[in-house]
Amino acid sequence: MIFIKLIILAGLFMLVKGLFSLVGTVNQMRKTAENMRSQFENEYQQRSQTYANSEGVVDPNGRERSQKKIIPSDEGEYVDYEVAE
Repeated sequence: MIFIKLIILAGLFMLVKGLFSLVGTVNQMRKTAENMRSQFENEYQQRSQTYANSEGVVDPNGRERSQKKIIPSDEGEYVDYEVAE
């Protein structure tokens, strides 16, 4: 009879321990999700403020680099395409 009581108590102990472990895991996942959500919201707010303060296209390059010619004028050729009917 005592052996059956010990088995039942051990089973209850493992069940309670498993429930506490499950609750802890769920809380950790919830906190992680909240942290990620707040980071994405902060990043979105920073980006929207950056673009809201300026008009037009935002070019991170300097003026010299953005006006630099990529292909020299002595390279390349003009091709006249004709439409075949």
